[in-house]
Amino acid sequence: MFKSICEEMKKIKTAIITLSALFAPLSYAGTFDRPDIRVPENRVVYSVYLRNYTNTGAAGTFNDLRKDLPRIKELGIDVIHLLPFYEMGVEHAKGSPYCIRNYKAVDSRYGTLEDLKALVDDIHKNGMQIWFDWVGNHTAYDNPWVTEHPEWYTERQDFDDVRSVESSNKELRSAMAECMKYWVEECGIDGYRCDFAHAPGRDFWTDIIGQVDPDHKLYWLAEGNEEGIANDWVRGEGGPFDSRYGWTYSEFLYQDHRNHKELVSKGDLDKALFHLGYPANRATFLTYIGSHDIFQGMENSVSPNTQDYIYGDNLNAFTVVTMLAPGVPMVYMGQEINYSKAGGVGIMTDNEAVEWDKVDTGYLTLVKELISLRHSEPALRTVEGKLVNHATDNDSVYVFERRNGDHSVVAMVNMSYAPVSFKIISPVIPSNEYRDRFGGDTTVLSGNILTLPGKGYAVYTKKDEPLDVRGYEIRLTVPGHTAENAVPKISVTTRDPLEVGGEVTVLEPCDMKRVEGSPDVYTTSVPYLPDFGYDITFTDGNAKSAWRDTIHMSAPADINHIVTD
Repeated sequence: MFKSICEEMKKIKTAIITLSALFAPLSYAGTFDRPDIRVPENRVVYSVYLRNYTNTGAAGTFNDLRKDLPRIKELGIDVIHLLPFYEMGVEHAKGSPYCIRNYKAVDSRYGTLEDLKALVDDIHKNGMQIWFDWVGNHTAYDNPWVTEHPEWYTERQDFDDVRSVESSNKELRSAMAECMKYWVEECGIDGYRCDFAHAPGRDFWTDIIGQVDPDHKLYWLAEGNEEGIANDWVRGEGGPFDSRYGWTYSEFLYQDHRNHKELVSKGDLDKALFHLGYPANRATFLTYIGSHDIFQGMENSVSPNTQDYIYGDNLNAFTVVTMLAPGVPMVYMGQEINYSKAGGVGIMTDNEAVEWDKVDTGYLTLVKELISLRHSEPALRTVEGKLVNHATDNDSVYVFERRNGDHSVVAMVNMSYAPVSFKIISPVIPSNEYRDRFGGDTTVLSGNILTLPGKGYAVYTKKDEPLDVRGYEIRLTVPGHTAENAVPKISVTTRDPLEVGGEVTVLEPCDMKRVEGSPDVYTTSVPYLPDFGYDITFTDGNAKSAWRDTIHMSAPADINHIVTD
């Protein structure tokens, strides 16, 4: 979308608004920071368990996933979460990847360390990030730490195939931190999902994260329930993590419908979305309807334990709500094709792979469109927006809205099998034209009679406003930089400040024009894109030195941007 906007705006003759940026001499180092990796709500996570990634009869490998990266990128994924791939234990083991014998070694079934490095490198080349899964609460019985450092363990038994650690032990914490640093330094990963994080406790992770990532360059996700992981675990409340699982929300949908129970009222969705899993900082939640715990049938399983079986005809409704609700949505591998076989008891120990050749094209199209909306709609990618629950005159219809300023996304689902006609009662939706993102028609939602088919859904976005045709003049003053053979070059990319890897080139590297009568002042112009930041890269003509800076042009008040040494 961004590319198309940029291309369109290049065709428009723009009026120029002067933007002055005063740069120090060429020794200036710049103020550019790496793209913000924390709490971008438009990010979509893709969770992968390598053992079941192929249907060849053998365990999946790093290279199998590497070959599939173009498909994952095309789906719209921003982050790949890789479930544990470390060397597994044998003593008392049940084949679980969470039974770890060596934190610094890969399981040879998945490939080599070099294979893993190549995978991480290709993920980054595809504009995605990668998070590793970290098991901090327990180790395998045959992990060397058990005999070398028995004081690092407690008698508490959380699971019968592993030994639980004594989380208060400072030496254990340092050893754990060193292992986590190893993968950051060895592979250049972007973050960690910390498994069963509530068991070792908040202080354990505060200490370890402080050792591993003192400058907060990584993304940290805490897995666990809200009873053990409170609001103060996340950074907005003073904690060490960037986000945490929306456990209550997802478990409610799963537990209430795992035995193929039909949802008969919008009250269940309303309860899940507004009352169970969403406190004031709900935007920090990871939300999902599928995970390795749900689809893999680790406990109290039904079989077949697939999303089709668990959610039945409510699948589309749950998918729409989960993908458009506040939080960071996660897709479990194969969920996007609505696979029909993978799942069931013991899948994490058996090689019941996803059948990639069996694709539900209708469901895949739905998932792709919803991910595209996450990326493109400002109402869905900001933590400052509002979540609005709209009452209707039909108890079978559930309607909610994400609103941010003038931007709005309205989602509605019919929980009954019968077609319905209904009106939105309150709060009233502004009398603007809205576009049906799946049907293409436009309508005024406020006061009108709306219709949905049985178990149907609709998503409306506020009709696009005309493009702002303004432009910016970038004016760079470089004291003493008057050499005729060193005319500065400038390149400009624009990116959503909340999106990683969403850069679009606005201006290819080119010579700047020297302002007549001002030998050390240079100028060029760029299109105006509201609410986006511009990354400015400036290089002298001999390419001997350069700096980079980010200018956020979110409002006319921001046009006088000054950079000083």
